[in-house]
Amino acid sequence: MIQQSNQQKLFYYSALLLSSLLLLIPAFYNHYPLFDPDAATYISSGFLLETPIDRPIIYGLLLRILSLNGLTLWLPVLAQTLIVSWLIFRIIRTIVGDATYLIYSLITILFLSLFTTLSWTVSSIHPDIFTPVCCLSVLLLLAGNEVGKTRVCLFILFFVSITVHMSHPLMFSGLAICLFLMKRLFLPSYNYRKTGVTVAVLVGLSLSGIIFMGSALSKSKHVFFVGSLLQKGVLPVYLHEVCDKKAYKLCAYRDELPKTSDEFVWLSYSPLYKVGGSWPESKQEFNEISYDILTTPRYLGMFIMAAFKQLGEQLVLFRVGDGNFSFPPGTNLNMQLSQYIPREQTMFNHAYQNNVKLQERVVVLNTFFAWIILLSVVILPVLIITAWKKMGSMMRGVIILSVVGYVVNCADYATFSTTSGRYGYKMVWMLVFSVIVCFFDIINRKKKATSSLHRQS
Repeated sequence: MIQQSNQQKLFYYSALLLSSLLLLIPAFYNHYPLFDPDAATYISSGFLLETPIDRPIIYGLLLRILSLNGLTLWLPVLAQTLIVSWLIFRIIRTIVGDATYLIYSLITILFLSLFTTLSWTVSSIHPDIFTPVCCLSVLLLLAGNEVGKTRVCLFILFFVSITVHMSHPLMFSGLAICLFLMKRLFLPSYNYRKTGVTVAVLVGLSLSGIIFMGSALSKSKHVFFVGSLLQKGVLPVYLHEVCDKKAYKLCAYRDELPKTSDEFVWLSYSPLYKVGGSWPESKQEFNEISYDILTTPRYLGMFIMAAFKQLGEQLVLFRVGDGNFSFPPGTNLNMQLSQYIPREQTMFNHAYQNNVKLQERVVVLNTFFAWIILLSVVILPVLIITAWKKMGSMMRGVIILSVVGYVVNCADYATFSTTSGRYGYKMVWMLVFSVIVCFFDIINRKKKATSSLHRQS
């Protein structure tokens, strides 16, 4: 590897910092990082050093460390943008080479920041950004030429990303296996041993991530899954048909079930809190209900059909602003900020999100994003048909991972949870990313061909 001069290093780090700042445009617009109700739990878990009942503690710990023990929450979102920028830089460098990757990377990140949902994901106090971080890390490990410390850093980044979200271990074990089965499509000259070992390590890290979230999984997975059964319409049918035979506590409320999973899980007057009073107390009954539904062909069929329907809905659902409510004094999040990030309480209260209805302001923006995604979905197959044979392993990997990763992400939520604009928008930008990088790949190959002709003449 050619040693970089001090000037080249300066250009690189300047470009990386500029890219990171570009990705923070929504946070600058808001005058503070973006929040949803989950942020209160993440913040408090890191400072109390207690695993929440419904999510892992790792992201909360990262917030505490990166905020310098509550000094500022600008540092965690800056760290998130730096990670994403670094990964994109390395992917583009592998595709176009050393000479032009900095300018191509800056253009890519500027476009993604202004015209896709990426900047909204990375500007939020939420671990959602670590889903695409996992994907990009996998891509570099499988299709990149990373070695030594960089490769170790990618494995570490992958593992940390796995542990911050309960959906990640299962999702990325499945994704790694899918990519291994499709390896011939993007790794035509793959090293079987190297690729197989990498996939095995990725699967092992994914499954070992469960250790760090075992407590939260044990306490909450039964609640979320029964909420999903409710959302899919399976639970009401099941209860009306079996309650004459089985004495479930939930049977007393079969005519009072809320319409959505969120209402079932979070509203204080939900039947969930009447059958036992707490999540652990409902565990045995909810596990029995779930097992009975999944082992009875009729109900299992209903569940599968509903999951496919929700998958279709989730694939086209990617709204920014979902959950970005106002959090005035007295709300849980406001109180957590006041207690653990007191120096920025005034900044938080004056943030745009807390003084206007941000969700109404981003309606036009969401429409614009949707057109960008639609255009990318139309262009991508054309690029695949016309340029696939000339693409290198990394370029093919970007396309496959973007498409497969987005579908697997949506399928995971559609099967085990429910639908939400947030679940879609954290990953859908990768479709646009694959189109942009593909254009740069084509331009770069044409430049090389022209240069080769000039040398021959």
